[in-house]
This record gives sequence, C-alpha cells and structure tokens, in this order.
Amino acid sequence: METNEANTVPTIEAVPEASVLIVDDSEVQRLLMRKAIESMGMFSSIHEAADGLTGFATMRRESVDIVLCDLRMPRCDGYGLLRLKCNDARTSATPVLMLTASDDVPTRVRVLEAGASDYVSKPARPEELRARLSVHLKLKQLHDELRHKTEELDRLAHTDTLTGIANRRHFDEALEREFDRSSRYRRPLSVVMIDLDHFKQLNDTHGHLGGDHALKAVADLLVREVRKPDLVARYGGEECAVVLPETSARDAVTVAERIREKLASMCVVWEGQELAVTASMGVASCPSVAVARAEELLERADSALYAAKASGRNRVCRAPGSTPRGAMASGSVSAHN
Repeated sequence: METNEANTVPTIEAVPEASVLIVDDSEVQRLLMRKAIESMGMFSSIHEAADGLTGFATMRRESVDIVLCDLRMPRCDGYGLLRLKCNDARTSATPVLMLTASDDVPTRVRVLEAGASDYVSKPARPEELRARLSVHLKLKQLHDELRHKTEELDRLAHTDTLTGIANRRHFDEALEREFDRSSRYRRPLSVVMIDLDHFKQLNDTHGHLGGDHALKAVADLLVREVRKPDLVARYGGEECAVVLPETSARDAVTVAERIREKLASMCVVWEGQELAVTASMGVASCPSVAVARAEELLERADSALYAAKASGRNRVCRAPGSTPRGAMASGSVSAHN
C-alpha cells in the first residue's frame, strides 16, 4: 500500500517546559488558537493576552518561549509589542510569529523588518502553524543552549577551578576597574593579599590533596567574610587576594584581622587529622598610599604581606604611606559588618 507523503504531517514531540503566548484582542480567536495548539501537544503551558502591552508583560513575567501575535489590536498592536520586546534584553531573543490576514507583500516585509521571526496567514492552517511553531521553537532552544554554554565558558574563564573563587585574570580586571573608579571619584579602595603560612610543609605532611582541601576551606571562609560587592580571588598557589571597594585603610585592616582570627580558629579536617591553617596578610589602601596605577597598589599590598611574613607570620601588616591633600572625597565610609 502506497503512502501519500505530501499529505503526511510529521509528529512533533512535546518540548518539556516549553511555553507559548497567544496575543489577540479577540477572545474567540484566542480560544480557537488555544484549542489548535493544545491538539498539537507541543507546549506544557499556554498563556494569553488581549493586547501587545499585556503580552509584553506576560513575556517578561513567564519567560515565554514563543509568541503568536495578532497584527491589528487596540491600545498596543503587534508592531508595538515587537518594539517593546526588541528593546528588552530579557525578551529580545524570543521569537514572535505575527498573525495577519493581509496577503500583500509590503505588510509582510514590514512585519519582518520590525522584528518578527515569521508570519502566519489568518485563518491559520493547523499543519502550517504546527510546522512554523516547531521550527522557531527549535531555533529558540538552540539559541538558549548557545547562550548558556557561552555564559558557562565565560564563568570558567574567570573562575579558579580548584576553589571556585575568581582567578588571577578576573582579579586583575576587577582591580583595574575599581582603581579607575576610585581615582575618578576620589573614593577609598583597599586590597588585601593573603598567603597561607607553611603551606609547603602542609603539602609535604598531608599530600597535595590535603593542601587542596585546605585551600578550598580557606576560599569558602573568605567568601563568607566579605560583602557582596567585594571580590575574593585565588592569586596563585597558596595566595589569595581580596578587592574591597569603598573601604578605608582602617576598615580594611579590621576585615583582614577578622579573617586572620577566623582562619586560625577554623577546624579543617583531612583524613581524620586536623590541619593547622594560619595566614599572613598585607593591606594597602588608596588614597592612604599615593599610587598612580592599580599595579602599584597591589605591589604595596604584596610588600606589606612580606613584612607580615618576616615579622613572624599569622599577622596583618598595613602598607605605610601618606594621604595626598584632597585625595578623598568628604563623607563617611561604610565599614564591613
């Protein structure tokens, strides 16, 4: 028995958690479209809106995957919805299929130029509607997958794989950015360099896995002890660094002392043995020290760190310096809690 392939409609599997939005001022048309879409079994949720403005709000609220929108509507028509969605980062990639009864080419060209992904003639034939929805839904999924992978690659490029905190590259970028802001607006900025004491001995005694375990515990503590705007990074080996925006030298030393004390009292257990973890720290702040570049501020903090090491370890040293006249704007600086 021969099969007429031209009349065979391919089965389209439902997409988990996929959602569609129907935007039409006619309640009857919305009902008909809903029934047609429900029969396809492609979407887990179907939303409705009576005009473009309400439709746009629904797109942002519900994270809609694809939109079917009537072209002619009162208050806010299809063109209005396209303008709104194209100018919003959260919805700009959402495909919109415009429903239009017009067959003239200029209208369809204008619809596509306005930002629609496609158009569907009214009344929509179920097989055509199904095919167009399937194509654009798959394209949307591919776009989302690519965006997620790009975000993950960006995260990995700025993250230390062992500890999960920022890496050296991210630290350098953040320090440069915060230093520029501090210089431009004459606001305080501090850097804390942290080096674990006798880390080679810890590695020799407990192995590199034990050392890695200690580094992770230290990184977790650092993240807990700073504010959200601050940045904790692994600078290299057993060294970590913290960027403290809007933090004076006095407050930075207070933060460093608190961290030092908590590190010294922290219980880190590896293979049934408690690891002794202490750290030496160097603090440098501008405008307390007169520096012209971010690298110089970092060098001052590093020098203070070496001074802490030379003074017996497990202590905080502050870089010496003088405050240039008029270097800092007047007003109080929020201390860390």
